[in-house]
Amino acid sequence: MERLLSSLVHLWHIVEQSMAVTSQHIVLDKAEFQYDSGVLLITFNTVESDKVVSIPTLERYADTIVTLCNNKRTPFLIDVSEAWGSYSVAAARYFAKSERLFNVRLADAFVAKETRSVLSIRSFKRIYDPFTPYQICNTYDEARQFCDRYVADYSRTFG
Repeated sequence: MERLLSSLVHLWHIVEQSMAVTSQHIVLDKAEFQYDSGVLLITFNTVESDKVVSIPTLERYADTIVTLCNNKRTPFLIDVSEAWGSYSVAAARYFAKSERLFNVRLADAFVAKETRSVLSIRSFKRIYDPFTPYQICNTYDEARQFCDRYVADYSRTFG
């Protein structure tokens, strides 16, 4: 009986650790970060057009991303469908050129409904980050499918 109880406790700890790795959620300012089943979900709720993001804020975002990805290559699903405006050129450069983020970013899937958002994303990718594969999607489900394909392919290739 004692051995069975010990096995159940051990199994429960494994399940707890597994749950912690598959779903974590952090909110910073107007952005939400969540790791879910191999995909990092980033949702920008509001972006004021004159917003200047400080370097310390960008570093907190990067710290959060690297922590949630557990230093593993991960596709990012970035939802800007509820955001308006854009971040500064400095912020775009930081996210595109950060070595820490480069080491965990596998691909980007954007959810964008506004034409101006789509044009901004295309410009950002062309100018600052032309090497990371990406797709702009109309729906969350479409973006999630794109990311899930990268998770499956990466797992198959690199274990």
